[in-house]
Amino acid sequence: IGNDGGGWGMPWSMNGHDGMRGEIIVDAGGNAWVASFTESTNFPVTPAAHDTTLGGTWDGVVFRLDATCSTLGWSTFIGGSGADGAYSLRVNASGEVFCTGVTCSSDFPATIGTYGVTNSGGTSDGFVARFDNTGSTLVAATYFGTVGSEICYFIDLDTSGNPYVFGSTTGSMPVTPGVYSNAGAGNFITKFDPALVSLQFSTVFGAGPASYLEPEAFMVDAFGNIYCSGFNSQATYPVSANALYPTQASAWGGSCYFLVLSTNATQLTFGSFYSGWHVDGGTSRFSPSGELYQGICIGSGGAPTP
Repeated sequence: IGNDGGGWGMPWSMNGHDGMRGEIIVDAGGNAWVASFTESTNFPVTPAAHDTTLGGTWDGVVFRLDATCSTLGWSTFIGGSGADGAYSLRVNASGEVFCTGVTCSSDFPATIGTYGVTNSGGTSDGFVARFDNTGSTLVAATYFGTVGSEICYFIDLDTSGNPYVFGSTTGSMPVTPGVYSNAGAGNFITKFDPALVSLQFSTVFGAGPASYLEPEAFMVDAFGNIYCSGFNSQATYPVSANALYPTQASAWGGSCYFLVLSTNATQLTFGSFYSGWHVDGGTSRFSPSGELYQGICIGSGGAPTP
């Protein structure tokens, strides 16, 4: 009976498209898994779900449909008494679901013993959550944020089942020893252990305080290399010697930007700009072999070709 899948002017928005995000993935059996958010009290949830009622103005939702989209395998709300949204999800080898997103709730259901059990302040925190394979049990959930504002936009799992998140911050996110980083930058990449208790590494990249890329794609490959894509970059974002375009190519400024870090984020492998003012949500994706498929919005003159 309310809006589902978002809308303009969400309470947590850091970017113009933050009210219209979410993700759908397909598993090996053809089942469709969805992360999104709703303000509907009657959003369809399954009876044994972790949370069967809308807790705040908006809640995240995570659900699974069979290959024909005719059967709801399981569906649950996730959130507290404020505004919450689920943005991205992955399924591990045991059928457990890891999801990530944003919370404005002081009572988000973080579990005891995880990395962050209380809201850090600011307009919003990111969150990471892990459900069992039935959707009935929240195995682990953690806040991830600072006294500024954070959103976790994407999640991926490595071959050992460790979750990685890619997000934006106006605060000072943790940077662990031995990682490549740009001090004070506004985009973060963080690897948790599967129990969401500790950081395996955490780093930031970009162009300094109050400047952050709007994330559009994220992947961890079979070797642990980390791929990121986004737009609204700054001219001083890091570029590598092998950059396709070492300077911003867009007359609008804020070109699209790609970044690749080596395993455990120890080195910058690739950094490059690409023309285009922006990429509307979801039109940029990586293949398992590391190829990027990019859609852009561009003015007169067309897109450059190598």
